[in-house]
Amino acid sequence: MILPNNKTKKYISISSNPGNTGSYFHNTLFKKFNLNNIYIPCKITNLNLVKKFLLNFQISGCSVSMPFKHGITKFLDRKDKTVKITSNTNTILIRKNKLIGFNTDFIAAKIILKKVNIKKDVLLLGDGAVARTIYVALKDLKFNKIHLCSRKKRYKNWKLNKNTTVLNWNDREEYIFNLLINATSIGMKDKDSFPMSESNLKFCKIIFDLVINEKTKLKKFADKYKISYISGKEFSFFQAYEQFKIYTSINVNRTKIKKILKYNF
Repeated sequence: MILPNNKTKKYISISSNPGNTGSYFHNTLFKKFNLNNIYIPCKITNLNLVKKFLLNFQISGCSVSMPFKHGITKFLDRKDKTVKITSNTNTILIRKNKLIGFNTDFIAAKIILKKVNIKKDVLLLGDGAVARTIYVALKDLKFNKIHLCSRKKRYKNWKLNKNTTVLNWNDREEYIFNLLINATSIGMKDKDSFPMSESNLKFCKIIFDLVINEKTKLKKFADKYKISYISGKEFSFFQAYEQFKIYTSINVNRTKIKKILKYNF
């Protein structure tokens, strides 16, 4: 094991409520590939100080989580095409005092949604940065009849196409959907909370839940009714895998990485 020293490359994540998922992912792989790198989750409250912090402390890379994925974009010096089309950033690479932004959430969403064989009648719950990124992926993959729904309906700056309808929160129970995408925090803190009524949801064919906790009521419901379930853990893996490649330029196939991390989907 390499102990931190004056040549150690420092990577951080920024969030209002940081978790340990990214830390486990990256530090495990740094150790496995014998890299002199370290990854530390950081709680921040003032986004305006982040760029100065990254440069002053010679941070090599930064993962961006809620609620900063949209706001951080204005501080970038360069934007990857994934940032340009989604207006969100979840990965920053710092090179020669320049902040280069990427959105690996978009790549992860496309990897998962390409596997979905039902392209019609989608309900996307949520209006945050990840929901917006997933919506762009849905459009890019030519999904049809997309319905957006959230409590606050913050879709003003979204580029909605003609195949998209915005529903009131209370109206989501009036329709039957083939694909439900839960991009809200429902189920994140209270694993027994539920995004829709069971009587409506049982007609769904696929549930894509962005919540990483796989012991939620929604997961148990999907198992009970034999509904295909895609977990937030899988989404998290794909976006972190793409981050790791950006940070290290190491391109190892996903199967090997899953074995190293002992991930089983």
